[in-house]
Amino acid sequence: MPASRAGLSYSHSCRGPRAANNPTYGAVLEALSASLVRELGGALGIAVLGSIAAAVYRHELSVTGQVGETIGEALGRGGDLGAARDAFVQGMHVAAGVSALLVAVATAAVLALLRRDRSLSPSTDRPVALGGAA
Repeated sequence: MPASRAGLSYSHSCRGPRAANNPTYGAVLEALSASLVRELGGALGIAVLGSIAAAVYRHELSVTGQVGETIGEALGRGGDLGAARDAFVQGMHVAAGVSALLVAVATAAVLALLRRDRSLSPSTDRPVALGGAA
């Protein structure tokens, strides 16, 4: 994953281990936590979207009368390659649509949280002096 997009997948909860432990090992713990979050999220995302695509594929094959778990099985039973290909493409379209919907929901949640954070922070038009001096 390019570094410019890798930051989007990191969780803010990854900062906890660094603050709670020895600073020498804090950076290592933070990197392990961030890597774990990214790897687990990617694996679960692939599993869920792949399951959706496979379920739609199987449903489309059963609707067209071609029974089989794979394109090879559908063709081995005298099926049509075009129908099997269409079922596969339909499954991928549904999985892509679900993925886009999840991204839209996550974007809305992030924007709502950012607006809430801005409304909770004090807004001043002048800079705040450090050290307690006003």
